[in-house]
Amino acid sequence: VQSSSSAVSKTRQLLASYWPQIIVGFGAVAAVSVVLYGGMTWGLVSMKKKGLSSSFRILAGCGANSLVILMAPLVGRVTDMRGAAWVQTFAGLCMAVVGMPLMMMIEWSVVYSPWSAVALYSLGYSLFGAFLMMHVLQVVELFPVEVRNAGVGLSYNIGVCIFGGFAPMVFEAVSFTSWLPGLLLALSGLVTALTTLVSLRFQSMG
Repeated sequence: VQSSSSAVSKTRQLLASYWPQIIVGFGAVAAVSVVLYGGMTWGLVSMKKKGLSSSFRILAGCGANSLVILMAPLVGRVTDMRGAAWVQTFAGLCMAVVGMPLMMMIEWSVVYSPWSAVALYSLGYSLFGAFLMMHVLQVVELFPVEVRNAGVGLSYNIGVCIFGGFAPMVFEAVSFTSWLPGLLLALSGLVTALTTLVSLRFQSMG
């Protein structure tokens, strides 16, 4: 009982003292969470509903995840040169611009050109997934060492649950249109980009 009350007390202190950082942590994981659970996971379900065979869906999923791994050295190099905040902002803005047309093109290609759907899915989502993985550096740097584990655990996990956990359900709910799921994908990129810019402002203010 004493340990439980101590944990609750520490959580309250964390929320009271570091709530701006926790909110930034939520927004920092918005884009990558929606890409993984909305674009990639729900996307495969949507492709199945539109009649794409399992062999093509397996190729698309394996292609996207393999390219994420292969691009890791490149992403690391770019991050070393430009910084995690620049990568997060740039990737988020790219997703805000390209997210909706990408998803709509994939949906269209499923019917007319399955190989194009595989290529678009693999290349598009792997680029977003690889570059947005730098959120781990951004979230970690939000908190001082003494509260880092608790701060990262709270902001990261709740952010992923909110944005990633609800993404498939929301995407499915608006799938009666061809463009609303893509709009949600784009908006999540904008959330992460704007959140990163706000976090830089917080940093400049100390």
